[in-house]
Amino acid sequence: MNKTMVLCLLLLMTAVCFFPSAAAAAVKIDLNGTAGLVQEWKDWRNPQGGEDGTTKEPLLFDGEVNLDLKLTSMDQTKCFLSLLYQTGKAKAEVDEGYLEFHPNPNLLLRVGRQKVSWGTGFGWNPTNYLMPPKKTEEKGVDLFKLRLSRKDLRGSLLVKPGTKFEETEAAVRIGRMLHNKDFSVSFYQGKEKNQEKKKSAVGFDFAVVAGDYVFYGEAASKSGLPLLVEEQKTPEDTYFQGVAGFYRFFPGNIFLVVEYFHEDQQDYLSIVTSKSLRAGEFTISKSILWNLQDQSFMVNPGFRYLLGANAYLELSAELYNGKSGTVFGENPWRSHVVLEMIWFFK
Repeated sequence: MNKTMVLCLLLLMTAVCFFPSAAAAAVKIDLNGTAGLVQEWKDWRNPQGGEDGTTKEPLLFDGEVNLDLKLTSMDQTKCFLSLLYQTGKAKAEVDEGYLEFHPNPNLLLRVGRQKVSWGTGFGWNPTNYLMPPKKTEEKGVDLFKLRLSRKDLRGSLLVKPGTKFEETEAAVRIGRMLHNKDFSVSFYQGKEKNQEKKKSAVGFDFAVVAGDYVFYGEAASKSGLPLLVEEQKTPEDTYFQGVAGFYRFFPGNIFLVVEYFHEDQQDYLSIVTSKSLRAGEFTISKSILWNLQDQSFMVNPGFRYLLGANAYLELSAELYNGKSGTVFGENPWRSHVVLEMIWFFK
């Protein structure tokens, strides 16, 4: 039995202990999810090779089902379980699975697999130390979380257990919210698995509302943490990551994000825009991610159409441009097109 299955069983057993049948009437049960069909097409650069051992088939067809189960008691104790099943992998994975308890309105305790969203960056979060480095990797991490809040102050502690006590990782975030402003500082301490090398970081982030704009920034000084750019090696010395940008909703259902990201010796500019038509029935989006050093870039157009109240059809693409040796030139495919049909149920 793998760790994922053990975690699921432990959470369900805990839920049974906290929510006995005698109190079933005082427990709120929410079950919802999605089911989808996904068609992918990839234009591989090298038809002989493979990505992570996979065959380079241009067309891939897959199906997936996501189930979210939440149990909430009268005292606001919660048990949450999110499962994802993909036909291509033929197995169920736990995206999230945790037990949450509110002893009082200002204190939250949570243990289990969970997602953390520290930081204010739209595309990158340098201060989200314990989550996967890329925002597209949305699977949760096994953590213990404690959150305290009082008036305009809030503080959070995250602990990620290691196979040994010395390999335990911890992060602290302290923030303050004022009128139209949000500030926080954060700290991280950990250790490389089976190595003497320590990892540490200190960071700062903010968000300010100015008229119709929201300006934000986030920066972290890190040592020994893996870079977001996979092609680069993990640095031996301290390095810097920073994000700055703004977003705004314009009249006519237009949304715009402009963001600059710096990582070690790489600089990126990201522009994201979308427009909704016919009361949100159609949504057209486009983004560009541009590396300012080598002039390589990725364009990501998308189109979404609502199929009634509980389904949508979405077509999106990732188009890469860059010579061999550049950041996006090293990508194993030139373009990636995805067609999805998703149903919601509750």
